[in-house]
Amino acid sequence: MGYLKMKKFLLLPIIFLVLSGCYGAQKKMSPVSIRNIKTLAIVPIESPPLVIDPFMSMDYIAPNSAYLITAPSQSLQMVGYVSVIVSGIYLLAELPEATKRSAKVAESIENILDRGGAWIPSIAFARETAKQISANEKYDVVLMQNVQKYPGLENGERTSSMRTWLKATSNWYNEEISQFSYKSFTDQNIDAVLEVGIYQYVILKDRIALGLILKLVDPMTGHVLGRARVFEESLQKTKEILDDNAYKFKEAFSNLGAELINKNLRYIGLTSE
Repeated sequence: MGYLKMKKFLLLPIIFLVLSGCYGAQKKMSPVSIRNIKTLAIVPIESPPLVIDPFMSMDYIAPNSAYLITAPSQSLQMVGYVSVIVSGIYLLAELPEATKRSAKVAESIENILDRGGAWIPSIAFARETAKQISANEKYDVVLMQNVQKYPGLENGERTSSMRTWLKATSNWYNEEISQFSYKSFTDQNIDAVLEVGIYQYVILKDRIALGLILKLVDPMTGHVLGRARVFEESLQKTKEILDDNAYKFKEAFSNLGAELINKNLRYIGLTSE
């Protein structure tokens, strides 16, 4: 299973879906690929919805989600809140009544995102990836701000089932030719594209769990040069993890994400063992 780690007490059904053989083998970079890379672009891939253990009541999650604006799909139709997929994440936010009745819901939430109130995990992990690679001073690093969305995945499908997300992320991970076109990146003298994605992030009763994927792509041909995945957990006091603008949530996932990114980078060969 490579870096994929599980402990026997992680019992959420969605976690077991990750272990069902959907994800193929990891892939190290070849020595030739390593020598040819001088400039590297980091690209965040859209995040799946956050999964929250049922022990956390919706009465607690709702008032604490307006600035975190990520929540489980079970919170659909919650009174006083509107839910929608924007920028590749599931959002739960309190909006004016007039806005909820209009066709401008997504636009209104985009404005919340633009104000910097949202912590978008794949963007945060892309920044951490760029930071760790830059520390080696081996490559020039370009961090892309726009999130790549999975093609063919409609908004309705994004909220319908975590199985839909599992299929989208596993298809993306397993491909040998990228479904995204990066040929225009070569005009910027970019030699390789490193995609940073999440296939699972979870809040349990006394711990958090996170699965991260890194994929290295040749921008001209689309061929996958290397890929790695890690799934681990960390003990946390999660009862109040969304309090104070979800400060503890962001800190806990950021710290765990930094560890997983380091392992993925070392496996692919972008940083030293």
